[in-house]
Amino acid sequence: MNDNKKKSTRRAPKEISGFKIPRWWECQWRRISCKRSTCTFCGRVEDLKRFLSDEGDVESQSNLSQVIHYQAKDLGIPPEYLLGGPDIDEGYFNDTDVIDEKDFEEFIENRPPEADSFMLYRLLKHWSRPLVTTLGKAENKKEKWVAREEAQDLMWYATMLPTKVYRQLSTRWETRQAPEEEKEMAEEFARIELGYTGYILLEITDIIELSLRELIEDKNIPHKEFFGESMKRFRRLRSSILEIASP
Repeated sequence: MNDNKKKSTRRAPKEISGFKIPRWWECQWRRISCKRSTCTFCGRVEDLKRFLSDEGDVESQSNLSQVIHYQAKDLGIPPEYLLGGPDIDEGYFNDTDVIDEKDFEEFIENRPPEADSFMLYRLLKHWSRPLVTTLGKAENKKEKWVAREEAQDLMWYATMLPTKVYRQLSTRWETRQAPEEEKEMAEEFARIELGYTGYILLEITDIIELSLRELIEDKNIPHKEFFGESMKRFRRLRSSILEIASP
């Protein structure tokens, strides 16, 4: 059954704070993307797959070149930066490029905290690790039940959840720490970033709970006690996830 139709509990936002959300953003995080060749994300992924399937093929190399140029255009950087960067010699730098000790200390001071410094991230990593390990072992043994949508969804989104939580928490931190002269721009970016990542967190939370419930209720699925305990632990963390999902 299609992941997007079955497990979407809310509509993807079309606009946040006046910014129109590209439709292809959904494909970046959903387990099952739209797979359309016209999709900005899926089309590029397919081009890369064709290249990787036959590196010696001239057409495939041309496709990769196009993908790189599209990506570079989106990022606003020269294409060679995606191929390891330009050649650099001593003449590349000038006096204004030198980072002194004060600048470096400022960079370190303004850098977001490491993921493990956030308690919620650590708790979710601790929750997801045994779950993903159990599902991964079943997959390696080619156990049939793990190929089900519920198990695949659980593996995908349980792995993703701590990362998205860290993204939300670090964005909040960066916004608070922004210099006064950059505050307005930082807050404008945060409204979009926090709004969309918050929506993802709400979706992931619902999908994980639904997947666990379906695995627990199916008599043919093993590890019922384990999944039941995982559900209890997840529900204890759920309110904290929902709290930071709000922009």
